[in-house]
Amino acid sequence: YNQQVITNASREGARAGIVVGVPKPTDQQIRNIIAAYCNGHLVNFNGASANISATDDSNIKITRFGESFGDDLEVQVSYMYNFLVLAVAQNLGFTKFDAIELKATTVMKHE
Repeated sequence: YNQQVITNASREGARAGIVVGVPKPTDQQIRNIIAAYCNGHLVNFNGASANISATDDSNIKITRFGESFGDDLEVQVSYMYNFLVLAVAQNLGFTKFDAIELKATTVMKHE
């Protein structure tokens, strides 16, 4: 489920960044769109809030290959996820269970 959420968030961010508009959305505006989408949908079982920060470059990476028609815009979203079973195991003292990193990348061409 969370993999689909971050996949959709990367698509939403890329789409927002490539549409025709003056001025083009800034990287921060794209990050805000992605964070808002993720934070309304992500699920986490470790007791922490399931949030992606719009200001943290480690979760959202935006790479522009120009801003002209046909140039690529790449948006990558990552999220550290704890499975329910792993969270219970960690609470019982089993430390070998770690969160996994989910990643999604979308590349779209500027319109």
